[in-house]
Amino acid sequence: MDDTVGAVRGFNRYYTRVIGALGEGHLDSPYTLTEARILYELAQHESVDVAELRRGLALDAGYVTRILTRFDADHLITRRRSASDARRQVVALTKQGRAAFGKLNRRASSDVSRLLSPLSDGQRARLRGAMDTIRTVLEPEARAGNVTVRAPEAGDLGWIVQRNGELYAAEYGWDATFEALVATIVGDFAAHHDPAHERAWIADVDGQRAGCIMCVRADGSADVAKLRLLLTDPPTSRSCGCCSSSRPHAGSASGAGWSPNASTSRAARATPVSSCGRRASWPRRATSTSRQASSSSTRRRTTASARTSSRRPGRSSCDDQAVATCAVVQSSAR
Repeated sequence: MDDTVGAVRGFNRYYTRVIGALGEGHLDSPYTLTEARILYELAQHESVDVAELRRGLALDAGYVTRILTRFDADHLITRRRSASDARRQVVALTKQGRAAFGKLNRRASSDVSRLLSPLSDGQRARLRGAMDTIRTVLEPEARAGNVTVRAPEAGDLGWIVQRNGELYAAEYGWDATFEALVATIVGDFAAHHDPAHERAWIADVDGQRAGCIMCVRADGSADVAKLRLLLTDPPTSRSCGCCSSSRPHAGSASGAGWSPNASTSRAARATPVSSCGRRASWPRRATSTSRQASSSSTRRRTTASARTSSRRPGRSSCDDQAVATCAVVQSSAR
């Protein structure tokens, strides 16, 4: 048996016990877990189309009908024909039904509060992150995608080094020399960057680190900036599947942005555009014919000059979060 299959089944057995799903009545109520869930869904709306309710919960039509018949007998719901289609049925909770839901809802919140009470703030954050990961891995479209871009905080610079090292090792087999190069770049930035003209940003998606970028002076230039270490993390980004390359474009009248001397110079901004015409992030991965790049060539791959306009090979990512990250980073740096 696949180790992952066994792990998922083991977790399911653990969690159904923790939430009390194995008892005769969910939350010491006269309702099963499925019945309690249907009450929850009905309570979120004034009325619900039965067919939509069934599809949303992926339940058998006959099973739902039997549950609703019981609810009707207990005076928890009212049923009527849809005004737009007489073949369809619409249900709504009665006052008694909403009271039953309210009791279940309070018990559920109380039980979860007791479960979480021993946990520290850090442990709660880890728990939320783990639950978000499970949901977005199994159901990518469920991602809420609340993107924020912020300045680095404690631990963020170390994370930049760690994720670059992990991703390039996993995808290309590069050894620790690449991670050492990234550590040198990040360490130099931390120790010597000019806060007035050089910046770094961390992108969060739903409170979890999702990417990073640095904007620093180009070597020996007072009015040219370069992007360094732009990365979007795979668990929080996805490709549109329609692009095979992206092109950096010099800033123009519609795309001029930050420079080391933004208030007085004609700085340019690198605007990633995918081959399908959509705005995209820079490719997260560099394309290389060798498994291990030298320090100089790797440095070129992790640096994007703001003035370059030549084609840059690689796979573009048209992920909404990555696009938003680029847009916010660029506008924030003005």
